[in-house]
Amino acid sequence: MFASGKKASGAFASRFACYQNQAQSLVKDVWTKLVWRTKWYDGLDELDITTNQRFTALATGYYSFTASLAVTAVADNTSIGIRFSVNGQSENKGGSTNTSFCTHVENWTYVQTSIDVYLEAGEYVEVEGLQGDTVTRSYADRIMNWCGRRVA
Repeated sequence: MFASGKKASGAFASRFACYQNQAQSLVKDVWTKLVWRTKWYDGLDELDITTNQRFTALATGYYSFTASLAVTAVADNTSIGIRFSVNGQSENKGGSTNTSFCTHVENWTYVQTSIDVYLEAGEYVEVEGLQGDTVTRSYADRIMNWCGRRVA
């Protein structure tokens, strides 16, 4: 949607954006579903941040998702990961993993990933995070964002 309030020609109403506004713990080397607490918008109410922390497609089509994660106070050379899970599997339906990693170099470590995927109506997407420090760490608030939209 443009600032004028008009939609682009052919735009789909299936779109959302959300963020985390409280810290969540990530245990060392365990992929953990990320919790999203606040929606900016959700065009068709497809994003459940109350129960399942997932986006469920109402219509069959191609969707694009982007998510980010920041972890604080991790040791140098610690890996941070973020990935999408489609229908409970850490691979998309095309068979490639959509996982991004980075290595800590300063007080904050930030990582972002994207996926374009074909979903049937009723299929769902979730976001998972991982950190490799020796202790449980929290990911920070308001820096973690997840957005998605139907593109075709």
